[in-house]
Amino acid sequence: GRVLLAGISQGGAGVGRAAADLGGRVAGLVFLSPTLEVGVLGSAAFAAGWRGRPVLVVSGGADPHVPPASVDAGVAVMKAGGVAVTEHRVPAAGHFLFFAETERVTGWVADWLREVFVGQA
Repeated sequence: GRVLLAGISQGGAGVGRAAADLGGRVAGLVFLSPTLEVGVLGSAAFAAGWRGRPVLVVSGGADPHVPPASVDAGVAVMKAGGVAVTEHRVPAAGHFLFFAETERVTGWVADWLREVFVGQA
């Protein structure tokens, strides 16, 4: 109940697929500059396992490798399935947001973890 799945870039696709298979066996999901597969995230298996459960998505608004519109589509399908998505986007940031703004991103992750799993913002 305390294990999180996290993925950067194409690792986001892996997180989505694993989450669909694992359902409630992990505590939360973190997607960083992610490739989000709408078909997987919109599947019955993903929705059943993640409805009402915590997911964090962090991305750059100027990412040339993972277009913001594709992140928007993945977030929208998760929200439509009732997933508790928290999203942060840095408008001018590119694909390597985690490395370019490590302190900012890790701060968001830490705040999300406290809010979701400890109940403190």
